[in-house]
Amino acid sequence: MMRLHVAVEAGDVDGIRLALQADEDVNAEDDNGVTALRCASALGPVGPVRLLLLAGAAVDAKDKRGDTALMFAALYGHLSAVHALMDAGAAVNSQTNSGMTALIYASGSGHEAVVRALLRAGAAAASGVPALAAAIRYGHLNVVRLLLEAGAEAPPSLDACIYDKPGPNAVEIQQLLALHRDERRARAAEAGRARREAAAAAAAAAAEAGRASREAAEAAAAAAADALLAEEEAEKSSAESRQAKAKRKKQRQKSKRTEAVPGQAAQAGGAHSLPAPSGADRPSPCFGSRAAGAGVEEQRAALERGPEGASRVGEERDACAEEEERDAAVAAPLDPPPVVSVPAEELLCALEAAGSDGEVGEGGFGKVFAAELPSLVARWGRVAVKCASGLQAADILHEVATLRLCSHRNVLLLLGYCDDARAPCMLTPLMRGGSLDDRLLLAGGALERLRRLGLEGDARLDWQRRLSALCDAARGLAHLQGERILHRDVKAANILLEGTLRPLPMAHGPPLLVYRAVLSDVGLAKVREPTLGGTMTHATTRNLAFSPGFGDPALLNSYQHSEKTDAFGIGICVLMSLVSAPAAGLLKDHEEDVCEAFEDGTGPLFGAAHAAAGWPSDATRALAAMVHGLSMARNRKRQPLVEALA
Repeated sequence: MMRLHVAVEAGDVDGIRLALQADEDVNAEDDNGVTALRCASALGPVGPVRLLLLAGAAVDAKDKRGDTALMFAALYGHLSAVHALMDAGAAVNSQTNSGMTALIYASGSGHEAVVRALLRAGAAAASGVPALAAAIRYGHLNVVRLLLEAGAEAPPSLDACIYDKPGPNAVEIQQLLALHRDERRARAAEAGRARREAAAAAAAAAAEAGRASREAAEAAAAAAADALLAEEEAEKSSAESRQAKAKRKKQRQKSKRTEAVPGQAAQAGGAHSLPAPSGADRPSPCFGSRAAGAGVEEQRAALERGPEGASRVGEERDACAEEEERDAAVAAPLDPPPVVSVPAEELLCALEAAGSDGEVGEGGFGKVFAAELPSLVARWGRVAVKCASGLQAADILHEVATLRLCSHRNVLLLLGYCDDARAPCMLTPLMRGGSLDDRLLLAGGALERLRRLGLEGDARLDWQRRLSALCDAARGLAHLQGERILHRDVKAANILLEGTLRPLPMAHGPPLLVYRAVLSDVGLAKVREPTLGGTMTHATTRNLAFSPGFGDPALLNSYQHSEKTDAFGIGICVLMSLVSAPAAGLLKDHEEDVCEAFEDGTGPLFGAAHAAAGWPSDATRALAAMVHGLSMARNRKRQPLVEALA
């Protein structure tokens, strides 16, 4: 046996180096066509694999059966070796002599992390059923789910995948396949309905276009007829004018002949006066009237054009108003009440009545109280009064203007304000469920604040309610980004929950009772600045605005808040919800745990998440990938917030 092969089988890295230094052929094959790289990939340790790749080993070399190094690494579940081989350019869809692939090997062996890595690298899951059939035959439920999500076609029954008797998880797999087929049929039906609606719309548009064309043709024919009639009338008028002119000429000639004899007699008799000017010689009184008539016609035409222009402007304004109303209905499905200006006297009396027991929180600009105001109590009961100590009237009005742009069911509603220097404050609905920070940590006076808010029942949140709150907060932030507004202080303390549970419809089973969450404290929000291309991307500031643990490290270099720095805060909130720990230093403490859970499907993060709120492993792995994409990715583009929300 060749010295290099012996060293690889023994896992002797030094022996491998010595063999390579002795100029032994790195791609030499044994009697079965197996190379040293193929042998090393089956054994597991990634060190020999990388060493052989650096020495120039052929990454896609096949043995006599057509197996490659990637196939054997996938077969035995060596994830690190799989990544090393794919980084070296291994063909993920290469086939053996019998049509086997690395994905089929990994699916049949149940190596979920390897299957996920191969799918991300472009392994073809929808090209046939061998990989799915292998996973079904050996009962690997999670692998079956991964392949179905990647586009693999579900077989009509398990009989096509099971040779002798059903494997483990047969019932669950059968249910999963039935659900997948139902969803595909529903999507196909929806696509067919959409196609039919599009065809009907196209037919209606064509009919409308035909009607408009016919109307245009009829209008053109009518205009041509009118023009012909006008031309005939003009010719007729011209002929009549020529006849009248000839008649007047004859009359003048006749008049001259008649006046010739009296003129001669007068000349002979020494007439004392000249004859009076004839009518033809007098200035025509119609000359001025024709000019005036032309001015009147121009004024009449201008007046006729004026109402039409005004009508067109009115129609355009109506169309713009309708479009703005539609956009507002999409962006703000709730009908916000008018924002009222509350007198300082009313506020001071309400705060005095609330007393110290009404203090329910404290923010960056002042304390927050729960109080009853006569102008709002009929509809809202107690409201939250955010005292903005240190702010000027202009600052209050700026925040009011910003909040009016943020009408959304997952952004805290603005009810009123006071810009009087005696009691500058903002008024919002009282979120009796407290902040996500208090509900996760239950420390530092959190229980007392929740009691003052009026929360009833257990203050702890299970994983479903944490996930619902995170989704609502991400929806609110996505709405702000759609309005070109940067929040600049996204943190768990600014995610507020209602005090009453609401039913959340589920795809299967009864509705889940959850709290609706809103994103609050938009006082630091700022409209994004335009770039040279006109796109709103960031906001530059001299003073960094973020709370400890939630600040994106990129801010320290650029001093520019952006959509990514806001989404960074959502990533930290997700990590807090997984492990129930404060944000300060959390990212640094769990960075390796998140990477292991995201890349290898292992690590202590799973145990910490289960102990904190009973998080399932699948949900923990998915959220670890989200945290990695939003806040921990390096040297690549971060995950957009809309993808994380989906």
